Amino acid sequence: MTQLRDNLAKAEALISSCPACRENFNQLFCHFSCSPNQSRFVDVVATRAATNGVEVVDEVD
Repeated sequence: MTQLRDNLAKAEALISSCPACRENFNQLFCHFSCSPNQSRFVDVVATRAATNGVEVVDEVD
């Protein structure tokens, strides 16, 4: 959650002048990152092993 918050803050300068744009942008990335229904709108097309051996998503469609 901290990383998501920090990453959303990076776009703040570009989207803060439009409250609706800001809300839509933040909501999109929150759902994309945290939704329990990700499988309905995100397809994992590539994975790889991280340096610690854990499989991580490398590409989505």
